[in-house]
Amino acid sequence: MKSNTSTFVALLEKTTDFDKDERYMATSDLCNELQKDVELGPDLERKYVVVSPFSLAAFPRSIRTSCMDSSTIYGIICAAVLKQLDDKSNDVQSIAVKCLGILVTKVQEKQVGDICEKLCDLILNGKPELRDIYSIGLKTILTDVSTKTGASVSTALCGRLLIGIAQYADQAVKSDTLDILTELLKRFGHDFPSEHVSIMDLLLKELKDDRAFVRKRVTSCLGALGVVATDALLHRLVDHLLGDVKQASAASSSDS
Repeated sequence: MKSNTSTFVALLEKTTDFDKDERYMATSDLCNELQKDVELGPDLERKYVVVSPFSLAAFPRSIRTSCMDSSTIYGIICAAVLKQLDDKSNDVQSIAVKCLGILVTKVQEKQVGDICEKLCDLILNGKPELRDIYSIGLKTILTDVSTKTGASVSTALCGRLLIGIAQYADQAVKSDTLDILTELLKRFGHDFPSEHVSIMDLLLKELKDDRAFVRKRVTSCLGALGVVATDALLHRLVDHLLGDVKQASAASSSDS
């Protein structure tokens, strides 16, 4: 079954409804429509006008016509859904994350980067009760995004995750950022070698954390890093770990 432009026009208008239930249902229906064969045409162009790439203006109505291809129209949809991540309703935010997971295979690299950046920011600073939703959404995107697109956004995402690991002591934030960095290294670790030294230095520092859950996740992350690291960096990592083992052994012997 195919979905046409008029359907998207109606749903996009409802995503800004004052009633949170209407906003939720509109986004849920949007998810369903995006999974169909889509025929996008000038109807959406007559309803929405872009004044800067992939941002909404004169939302939801405009009499101005703009010539837009399907990627631009998907960008409009993406901008509308990203806006819902700031919705006061937890349910609307949750369904918006699901919708972004579908959109990530349809939009351009710039929009994928925007999606990843927004979700990462919410993991660090968003509602604690929705952090699992944000985290699962970002992990899903890392799994589903194309190799080319993932490679283009991985460096920026890595930088955001390192900030979360280094600057946030909260247990949930620390756990999620370490887990996501591990997944990022597993799939796209070869694409941001310039960050490998910074990653290793930070992880070795975090390995001394008193909390077992942190050390466990750091160990997994170091394992993922070791697979993609250069031989020189891997040797440095192994030497450091062996040195820690020797120090711990010596301390244990002196105590006994």
